[in-house]
Amino acid sequence: AGNVCTSWPYILGVAGIFMMVTMGAVLVTEGCRKIKLQYYGFKLASSAGKENSPVTEVEPYIPFNINPTGMQPLLTTSYLLAFPSIMASIFRSPFWENLKEILNPMTSVGGSPWIYYLTYAFFVFVFNIFDIANLPKEISDYLNKMSARVPKIKPGRATVDYLTKIQTSTRFWGGLLLSLLATSSLLLDRYLRQINEGFSIGFTSVLI
Repeated sequence: AGNVCTSWPYILGVAGIFMMVTMGAVLVTEGCRKIKLQYYGFKLASSAGKENSPVTEVEPYIPFNINPTGMQPLLTTSYLLAFPSIMASIFRSPFWENLKEILNPMTSVGGSPWIYYLTYAFFVFVFNIFDIANLPKEISDYLNKMSARVPKIKPGRATVDYLTKIQTSTRFWGGLLLSLLATSSLLLDRYLRQINEGFSIGFTSVLI
């Protein structure tokens, strides 16, 4: 609504933040740690006819994504934090009404806005590191079936423990990065709504 010349810093700032959010989303989605594998029993085609040909060692890898569930933690957390509001509208009980106000970032009734953002960041982090399928155990069993192993790690329980350690580490940093990115997007959305009444880019939606 003001002078176009004076608006350029603001426009460039919003565009820069937009690019940073997009780059952060790509990093969280595509980032992984590669664990090399060793397995034996395959010969080169050129040496298949030779009696004493050496066994060729192949080293593929297992990718452990820092955020294997994508942006699902954001959606799950949003639904979870909206649940008290739904229950308050149905039952009209003081408990759900108070919980609704505590988890309302737009007011300070019942609790400060930082309570909502800390709760949001915590649940995004937890949902990212939570593993229902026990993936390390499944990978270890699969490696045993295909006669493969992690270099310098014994098959069986030692492999499960090692893969669990790797998965916990990658998901911890991935969850930390995702919660920081998602909470920053929420705060940016709130700031833009305050300075531009009725208008918001919706960085959280962009992130998803």
